[in-house]
Amino acid sequence: MSGLICPHCGEKINLFKTGGGEKAADELGVPFLGRIPIEPAIVDSTDQGRPFIRAYGKTPTARLMDEIVGEIIKKVENKDIHQTAGLTQR
Repeated sequence: MSGLICPHCGEKINLFKTGGGEKAADELGVPFLGRIPIEPAIVDSTDQGRPFIRAYGKTPTARLMDEIVGEIIKKVENKDIHQTAGLTQR
């Protein structure tokens, strides 16, 4: 999580230190996928059984989530292509 977007003014409030996700990804040798702000609407939509991205798809947080999912899909599809071609290293 990367801070809270104030529901009143839209400003980002850093509740935690920044850079921890990038550092952990680097130490683990995995890609850093991005920052998703804490969004109160996520709780509301999921409590109602509605996926946040569908219920609030036009919000900046939903767009960030969609971008991250897109990157994951690209990486998985690329991995599948390499496995099919016998190009993966073990």
